[in-house]
Amino acid sequence: SHAAPHAVLVGPGDSHAAPHAVVASAAFAGAPACAACHEFEFPGRAAPMQMTVREHAASRFAATSCADCHMPWTGDGASRHRSHVFAASRDPALLQRSLRVEATRGPGVVALRLVPAAVGHAVPTGDLFRRLLVEAEATGAAGAVVGRDARTLERRFERRRESSLRTVQVEVADDRPAAPGSREADGAAVVLLELGAEADVYPVRWRVVHQRVEFHRSEDVVIAGELELAVGDLPPLREEP
Repeated sequence: SHAAPHAVLVGPGDSHAAPHAVVASAAFAGAPACAACHEFEFPGRAAPMQMTVREHAASRFAATSCADCHMPWTGDGASRHRSHVFAASRDPALLQRSLRVEATRGPGVVALRLVPAAVGHAVPTGDLFRRLLVEAEATGAAGAVVGRDARTLERRFERRRESSLRTVQVEVADDRPAAPGSREADGAAVVLLELGAEADVYPVRWRVVHQRVEFHRSEDVVIAGELELAVGDLPPLREEP
């Protein structure tokens, strides 16, 4: 049946007290309902600004609805309903479950594989102001830093001038875990950090950090917020001579 004029679509639940006409719609449980806010192009050009829905469609969780993770069932009996907390990037536990990190050492280097775990899209997904920082540090006596390296994983853009009056951001790479076109069968992002041969006789601590950033016209980046997703320690690769 067709919805009444000016009706408001709602999910399951008691709508008798609503101050306007309502109609229940199962479509709210599917990915298309999320697309208006999580799948759209840059203004005025055919390039994706956000593409979470297509990431989800290409993931191994394509048959699982977005609501199953971000609107889990809560309550008991007649009060059982989908949560409207919309747990996402500000939920530490949810973020930390999204990746599994495999860390190994080689001569002068630390290799980290960031494997997508319980997540149906790239990590991080959503707007352009999120990225992962991956870093490792070898420390010697009295905590002195012997070697350190870091790398960010994100959608990467370059400014390209289309005319004397128009400059646009063009995506040139995407190295996020589970990004479309990932070279690894499991969608992992592989990061090789170079600490130098001197670091081989010292322990290493590695970290993976989710960052919210502010981009400016310069190359400077201001960190607006951070959440540590994973951290670990690796023993020395060899003994001191």
